[in-house]
Amino acid sequence: MAIINPINSMNQAPFAINRDDGTPGSAVRQTVADHKINTPPPNPLPQATLGNSHRALGQRQAINSSLNEAAISTKVADKTMKTIGARIGTMRSQLDVMIKHYPPFLSSNPDRIKVLRSFSAFRREIDALTIPPQNQGAAKIMADPAVFPQAGNQTIALGNGESRTLQAQQLHTGPTGLNIPALSDTATDAEVHTAIGNLDAAQITLGRRQEGLSMDWATIVPSGKFADTAAEQTSVELGKFIAQNPGPGFTGVRPLLSQLA
Repeated sequence: MAIINPINSMNQAPFAINRDDGTPGSAVRQTVADHKINTPPPNPLPQATLGNSHRALGQRQAINSSLNEAAISTKVADKTMKTIGARIGTMRSQLDVMIKHYPPFLSSNPDRIKVLRSFSAFRREIDALTIPPQNQGAAKIMADPAVFPQAGNQTIALGNGESRTLQAQQLHTGPTGLNIPALSDTATDAEVHTAIGNLDAAQITLGRRQEGLSMDWATIVPSGKFADTAAEQTSVELGKFIAQNPGPGFTGVRPLLSQLA
């Protein structure tokens, strides 16, 4: 009589039933059909929508960049105006002291010549201040177009087809600026008196142009809090970008994050 090894029988029976013949069972087929294993979800946004999003974001970044440049130029021009005002005050006081000196200075007096040369030096400095080497935007506001051809009104884009004008506020010493005449070493008392009158008028003109610059900037950014507004807008755009572009990774949003730093 043949003896059947029970261990071998137990091992062989399930092997025969569950033998893998390369054909998935119904349960496996159902799992694959229901869950689509390892298949990534489709991108919910069509390519055209993503293109529009990128384009809108690029436009906003360009506008923010333009506003930043205008803000820096306006700040430099405003600071320069204050410096020029101080220089005009010094020039005025020096001429006043010279003209009131008693006994009157002779035209050849070294002290008189020293004051007149100081006046000329301050005048040259004012013209140099209107063309700051590190900011051509400020130079466009303040400089003499005859010396700096790019000088003139500037159009600032605000988006949605809107724009504002940052008007030129010429601060040079020429006739279309502050109109401060030159004085030679041999200038007469009459010429000095005329120059004093021009300096007084220049201070008034300077004040009006400071006010004009301030008013122009207020129409561009009425809140007076451009930096916060720009950062807030960029933050909104960043949120939209992430929502509309699933899983872009940190590299995709790095340029936007740098704007909020």
